[in-house]
Amino acid sequence: MNLQKLTALHNRLTNHFKDRDALFDKVDQHVHCIWEFPKEIPETSWLRPVKTTDPSDAIQTTVRTFATHNPKFRVTPLANDSPNKQRANEIEQIIRWHWKKASQRAEIKPTWDIMESAARYAMVAGQVVYLPCQFETYKTMGKSSPKAKYALSQSPFVIQISNPKGIYPQYSDMLLESVLAVRSQPAEDFVSFWGDRAKDIKKKIKDSPEPMYVISWDHTDYDERTVFAFLSTSNTDDASGEPFEIVNEPHGLPFLPWVVKTWGNTLDTSSKHRVNPMLASIIEGGQWDTQNILESIGTSLVIQRAAAPVAYDETPSGEGLETDFSEPATTIHGTTGLTKYTPLPSPHVDPQIAAYTDRFGARMSKALVARVLQNLDFPSGTAYSSVEKILDVALGAVAPYKLLAQDAIGEFAKKMLEWAHFWKDDLVGYSSSRERRGERYTLMHDEFDPSDIDIEVTLTPHLPIDQVAMMNAGILGNKNLKIPLGRILEDLGYEDAEAAIEEWEQERQNENAISLGLRQDQLDLELQVEAKRAQIAQQMQMAQQMQMEQQMQAQQAQMEQQVQAQAMANASPQSPGLENATGAAFNPVQGGTPPVQMERGVGRPTGRPPAGKGLK
Repeated sequence: MNLQKLTALHNRLTNHFKDRDALFDKVDQHVHCIWEFPKEIPETSWLRPVKTTDPSDAIQTTVRTFATHNPKFRVTPLANDSPNKQRANEIEQIIRWHWKKASQRAEIKPTWDIMESAARYAMVAGQVVYLPCQFETYKTMGKSSPKAKYALSQSPFVIQISNPKGIYPQYSDMLLESVLAVRSQPAEDFVSFWGDRAKDIKKKIKDSPEPMYVISWDHTDYDERTVFAFLSTSNTDDASGEPFEIVNEPHGLPFLPWVVKTWGNTLDTSSKHRVNPMLASIIEGGQWDTQNILESIGTSLVIQRAAAPVAYDETPSGEGLETDFSEPATTIHGTTGLTKYTPLPSPHVDPQIAAYTDRFGARMSKALVARVLQNLDFPSGTAYSSVEKILDVALGAVAPYKLLAQDAIGEFAKKMLEWAHFWKDDLVGYSSSRERRGERYTLMHDEFDPSDIDIEVTLTPHLPIDQVAMMNAGILGNKNLKIPLGRILEDLGYEDAEAAIEEWEQERQNENAISLGLRQDQLDLELQVEAKRAQIAQQMQMAQQMQMEQQMQAQQAQMEQQVQAQAMANASPQSPGLENATGAAFNPVQGGTPPVQMERGVGRPTGRPPAGKGLK
């Protein structure tokens, strides 16, 4: 597309969206508190402008509520089985990792900008830049340069969030057809991003003594990309300066790298009414102007009447009475002659002004964010369950902007996968959850089709909640209603519910292993005690047996001594040496006869002949 056609397209689109851009300008004035008295109010010395910050506070409260926590990504499994569920969980970890790394390189986290854009304009627009493509296709800088290497080491993705005022999308009933982005930025930033493609601009601004800006027209459709830049000395959208062609060629992508999401309707034909910013109703109704006028009048009257006279006096000289206000209960010193002193009542501001001010303030709060989200102002003694219900109702008023931001983040994440799949690059990520911190995952470029992947995003509101009550409700839901534990953990705020369940199971296994180990140690100890007892009993039995044997031996020795003594007493001189006979035949323990009894007639019964002698 040449410059002439691009200019015609630019004029046509900016003219179509001029009412929307005018609405966005008014939104910015409300957010930045840019306001002046209407021309109908005459200028006076006592009237000073007072600007209420309610519109800006409403936007910032919405951003703080939903953008404080990191977004949670949920990938739908391609089949209802464990391998696909596990793979979907790994893809979630990879997306979360690259979103985190891309956020770290940005000046402002994309999540914050996306939520701010959704709440302020009811529109989110931006594109995902893939640095390998930027370096190789557009030759913006050498891949081997230190700058390129460091940029790629952070993340291959750059998430550029654009101000919707300069985004002009063309939609059909099927899809987003094309996007024209008009952007004004410092010339140095533009040159830094485009590198050699902007070398002519770099030469122009090299010796410029004043700040220079670039107004770029960037048009992308499904066939080609065209980028023209215009140098300017003012930071406006004025593209009357010298044009420079940056890119004008087919891009070869099977997808559009842009994301444009809007909260509004397709029923109206006016571009202003097809978007629904949070401040649209108070802008159209002029409520902020009225509120500022009432606040200005009421505040100025209070300030002006704070210095009103407090008394009236008359003196003959006309110089007035001498009054000392430096001390309490002071005395007024009068003069001779006729003197009159009359205290004057304090001036009061018309209470109707304060009443109308409060009335319009309540109307603005009703149209914006409930005050309970800003300051948690509840009556004393309010039950915590009632507080949670009130907060839920308050969150419902800003829920459309939360949903818009969630859808936009999901689309940005999908663009990452589309870039990696098209460029045939494998994505590597690491788990950042506490349960699997440091675990490495790889998504091969040829193992998935981006069109089959559905990504859901959840932005968790940053509010005080009764965590114990939610956990008890989850336990009852899992026990009585059979709600899966994974869903309950996700509602409780766990990033990786599957990993939390696995960690819990691992803890149970560790506890069981420890319990079994302790039980085994106890059994081993009991066996050792029993063995020790048996050993002691055996030793005692052996000691007793040895004692018995010793007693028997002592008794045997005593018997032998007694027998020998008796034999010696009864021994005959005719049997010399017989008492010293030895052998089994002479051992009474072994059934033998003692030597002393072997003498004839000794130890034998009376009337019985000696051995070897028969009766004749």
